[in-house]
Amino acid sequence: SQTGGPITETGGSATFTATLSNPSATDVVIDLVFGGEADGSDYTATATQIVIPAGSTTGSLVVTGVDDGIYEGDESLTVGIGSVTGASAGGTSEVTASIVDAQSEPTFALASSAASVTEGDSLQIIATLSGPSDTATTIAIAVGGDVESADYTLSAAQIVIPAGNTSGTVTFQAQDDNVHEGNESVLVSSPAATWDGSTLSALLIDNDPEPTVTLSSSGGTLTEGALSLIHI
Repeated sequence: SQTGGPITETGGSATFTATLSNPSATDVVIDLVFGGEADGSDYTATATQIVIPAGSTTGSLVVTGVDDGIYEGDESLTVGIGSVTGASAGGTSEVTASIVDAQSEPTFALASSAASVTEGDSLQIIATLSGPSDTATTIAIAVGGDVESADYTLSAAQIVIPAGNTSGTVTFQAQDDNVHEGNESVLVSSPAATWDGSTLSALLIDNDPEPTVTLSSSGGTLTEGALSLIHI
């Protein structure tokens, strides 16, 4: 049976008790099996077996939550009977508890590796989590501002941050289109609910000069009353 709890990662605990149907003349040893979604970094146990002394009918151990600093969400912990020496197993052979995570789901911020990028060059779009997660985090991004889709390519449409890490990147490649457009703004945001609202702002620098105008004529000497063509 279980008493106490919930087992919070901030030091919450629960007691797991094994009870005999009647006393034994010798010690009863119960080897336990720990399972569920939680692993050994999420809790500590005072023992891995329960010993019920001769003449007694109960024995117990205590499980205490451990703050591992990683977002996992709440997880189940099962404590079951693996083997019994001095008695036979009967009745309930497994109990389940919940370990309450100390971390909330991480938020993320967006930033760039440079304040500007020239046509033909690239920069990194960086997503940084407020804390690590035990699963990979996939972040969708959206590019706006003055730029159009023909002005750039992305190495991926999403940023993937591996489990246990806090940052990931995609490459923003500015296209060299040989068209004078002037410098253009690049704004990167995300539709994700965990985005902290920190819009990435950069400048795409045009490397094509402003066009010049040249006048020329094709008519040679211009006679009064004659027609000459002027080319622009």
